Amino acid sequence: EIKEGRWTVVATDGYRLCNASVSGVVGNDRILLPYKGIRDVAAILRETDGDTVTYMRDETHRFFAIGSRQIMMRTLEANFPAWERFVPAVEPTGVMVDFDRIALLDALRRTLLLADKTDRAVALTFDRGMATIALRTPEGESAAQVAVVYDGPAFTTAFSAEYLIDFLAVLDEERVTYRHHDPERQAVLSPVDPRVETQYILMPRRL
Repeated sequence: EIKEGRWTVVATDGYRLCNASVSGVVGNDRILLPYKGIRDVAAILRETDGDTVTYMRDETHRFFAIGSRQIMMRTLEANFPAWERFVPAVEPTGVMVDFDRIALLDALRRTLLLADKTDRAVALTFDRGMATIALRTPEGESAAQVAVVYDGPAFTTAFSAEYLIDFLAVLDEERVTYRHHDPERQAVLSPVDPRVETQYILMPRRL
């Protein structure tokens, strides 16, 4: 969506949702594009060094020109969910935790060494200044701890380890915040001081 000078990209698979936005964009548009096409655009952008992206459109197609390369994709005729209602508002009574991205990513990967598959639910227990990531499988139990910035009451929640790793692994920022209003409802992860404003919304898992 391009609106009021901002370009917002949203993707979901029904279990998680991610939105990212940048400013300084001219025009207005709201369309649904195929994942493969967007993935190709992202791959080209990773190879470039500050090239300007030119965005063009006609009634049924969208075009991205990056340097000497151009990608064309057909728009999809489908209804996208009203994603804004899935993003919980920031409230003073909500929980917020600040942590080092690499430290949590490494802890998750170490915890998964015993898992027979990556799509495992890991328990995250947050206490004052510390987070414990724990996994229990038929093969045994594993756990790791990470220092965090948090001074509230202890609580435990659980998420897909794979989904957490997917998000943390693609960020560049050093620190990430976690927030929720209820450990049994959706949580939001966001990078601190981001180059691109990003929100990753996850539903908790049952252990």
